[in-house]
Amino acid sequence: MLPACPNHETPMAPHVPSPKGTSYPQGYIRFRCPNLDCSIVYVEGAPAGLYVLEPSGKLKPYLRAG
Repeated sequence: MLPACPNHETPMAPHVPSPKGTSYPQGYIRFRCPNLDCSIVYVEGAPAGLYVLEPSGKLKPYLRAG
């Protein structure tokens, strides 16, 4: 089952990595929100889960508001 974007409640789309195959300490981005204005991604790795991909290219854990 695909992870869902918590902001849009839609299934996430597979992420096509850059040719360089960027890896992060958290793992690899496997899915992202299909809404291109949304920066939420799903990372597979040791601390798998939802993250926010910042404009700088860094991953920040997604913290649900509320």
